Amino acid sequence: MLMKSQKRSEAFMSKNKIELVSSGIEGLDGILGGGFPLGWVIVVAGGPGSGKTTLSTEFVIQGCLKGEPGILVTLNEPRHHVLTTMGVFGWDLEFLEREELLTILDYSATNVLYSIHKQGMKDGGPSLNFMIDQLQDKIDSTGAIRLMIDPLNAFSFLFKDKFSMRRELHKLFGMLAGRKTVSLTTLELGSSEMPFTVEEFLAYGVVRLYHKKIGRDRERSIEVVKMRGLKQSKSSFPFEISSTGCRVFESTETFDF
Repeated sequence: MLMKSQKRSEAFMSKNKIELVSSGIEGLDGILGGGFPLGWVIVVAGGPGSGKTTLSTEFVIQGCLKGEPGILVTLNEPRHHVLTTMGVFGWDLEFLEREELLTILDYSATNVLYSIHKQGMKDGGPSLNFMIDQLQDKIDSTGAIRLMIDPLNAFSFLFKDKFSMRRELHKLFGMLAGRKTVSLTTLELGSSEMPFTVEEFLAYGVVRLYHKKIGRDRERSIEVVKMRGLKQSKSSFPFEISSTGCRVFESTETFDF
């Protein structure tokens, strides 16, 4: 009887085991507890210049370089700006597109966001159904594993109240989780020290980036605030953006920015 109970317990544990996806970013997996959980939606939040977009884009690119399809959803910058700004790190996004490893969905134009709003009104009120359906189809058709949405704040003007926004984000996050992607969604904060937001409460994981002025210089750091189901570091760590991308320093060593 004990053996049957033990087998059922082992089967339950293996069935619910969290599968991790390596970030591909130097030093980041160490403070995450091994990587990002498959199926998780993670908010990467921070103030201006903290590195949200760069870190999240590199996560997708590192997957593409290993043959894992990825999707970049841009809500602020038009596609040609993304190609230019990310090109400074030596990442040839157009090549990855031609190889069908990367898909860039450009929702940056005001008329595109208006279309999302207009379709939502047809459904009985403002919603993200139009975008969720398109994104779901693209994930299914490409087999994308890694995804980035930049930034979530762009949705805020579509909704008059927090309840509506929470409802629609819950639908978006649920679709992404159901598609077994690892989705990094950036969130612009006026200050990295701001209280936690609706987006962060809904997400399965939260990473905050800091860009503090110390003396005459600014220094970057990174903190894993929450990652459900994983044991992660509770400290902040130095974070660097160089000409080749991002790096997290797991020790307290000092370095020049």
